[in-house]
Amino acid sequence: MRKIDKPTFLLAFIFGLPITLALRTRIYNPDLWFHLRTGDWILLHQAFPQTDPFAQGGAQRTFIAYSWLFDVMAAKLYSAFGLLFVPISETLLAVAIVLALFLLLRSFRVGLIHAALLIVLATMAIRPLLYLRTWLFTILFFILELWLLFRPGGNTKRVLIILPMIFVFWANIHIQFIYGLFIVGLFLAEAVFLRFTKWQLTSVAPQWTLTDRALLLLLCGLATLVNPYGYRLYKVVADYASQTGVFPYTHETWPLNSHHPSYTVCLIMSATAIWCIGYYRERRPFVLVFLAWALFVGFHLARDSWALVAASCFVIAATNHHLTKTQEAMRLRSVLGASALVLILFAGISRGRHIDRQHLAASVRQNFPVDAAEYIEHNRLTGPLFNTYGWGGYLMWRLPLLPVSIDGRSNLYGSARVERQRRTLSADPGWTQDPSITAARLILLPVGEPLTSVLKVHPCYRLAYSDTLSAVFTTRDDSSQVECPAALPDPEYHHK
Repeated sequence: MRKIDKPTFLLAFIFGLPITLALRTRIYNPDLWFHLRTGDWILLHQAFPQTDPFAQGGAQRTFIAYSWLFDVMAAKLYSAFGLLFVPISETLLAVAIVLALFLLLRSFRVGLIHAALLIVLATMAIRPLLYLRTWLFTILFFILELWLLFRPGGNTKRVLIILPMIFVFWANIHIQFIYGLFIVGLFLAEAVFLRFTKWQLTSVAPQWTLTDRALLLLLCGLATLVNPYGYRLYKVVADYASQTGVFPYTHETWPLNSHHPSYTVCLIMSATAIWCIGYYRERRPFVLVFLAWALFVGFHLARDSWALVAASCFVIAATNHHLTKTQEAMRLRSVLGASALVLILFAGISRGRHIDRQHLAASVRQNFPVDAAEYIEHNRLTGPLFNTYGWGGYLMWRLPLLPVSIDGRSNLYGSARVERQRRTLSADPGWTQDPSITAARLILLPVGEPLTSVLKVHPCYRLAYSDTLSAVFTTRDDSSQVECPAALPDPEYHHK
């Protein structure tokens, strides 16, 4: 039996790691469901929604399906493979991200061992993000963008074609294409700065002229307008940027602090990047501003920690010349051998972790109100419905004829609406003044919410169904002798 050589082992280790981390049976992403529902709607109507067809009062609310391409792909894959598409897609995207990072590091001639070390740290840092969200495409496209812009000897004319094409897909999948556009803008700003100042510095990518960079920014900016909503896509960017009041209520928008599982690795990577800048006396404007920006967004929002990781890898590779191995090349035999080992690992993990429809359905049942939704459907209960922010996406997909009161599309509802529901679920004083619940005839709540305990003893509501995860309440028909909360007009229904 032939021994596995070092390059084969390292390649198999590099690309086996994301499979080990991403291939799992747990489905807990609440946003998956509204993506599926939006994709189903687009395929059914052969059109793009202009107002919200899924939530109460949606006809008065503008809805821009900015991730429509992902939604349609997800709906198609679900119809073909069921829930199996979720772990498979997560794994493929994780491997693609590692491949893009590998190409970026190798373009700076980083040795295979050092590249493997950096990729291990990077993969561990973004591990909490490796589930099926549109940000996986942003991470992939962002790293590919860096690779295209800065690989030595790259063909600028080819990049002027390829990168705008990437932006066409990016702008129709995830709103954070704006981060990629920022990088192109910074790429141009560096050339302008070096042209009109007396700093005797070379660019990270000297093959790019000022004219080429300006043309690239123009083409990429125009590419983002190739979407069903045109320039209105940027309104979603403005909405998310201005609605910071939602951040305390979603874990992904919390700061990257010492309690986050990726904090230590991110701190090590960013500290190493800063050390490289100081030790190697790096003064190139792009490198300095890029890392400063990435440190800000990465520590400010945990979901953007990937930007810190990508920037740290880029800075370490671009500045640390001791990592360079000029004579190291990949042999086809090593690539094929590593590919075979990775496929064997994939098959083994799939079997060992029970990646099948039965276990995936059980995971959904553990995290979402599957049985409660079946009860509502079987008994033909009617709304208006009151539901939680986290379950709204699942319910709009599972009960498409029952408009939800709220869901995870926070840009549609705004900070005030999300905060109001938090107070209502906590049964804070004044919860009976929430128009969403006073108008409701059907209420679906997690059993652990304080409001659930209140409604169990409230004379105006009847517990219709309960299990270990959820509780379903209906309004009592015999509550005429009791003063019940009256339905109030909801000003949010008239918000556009």
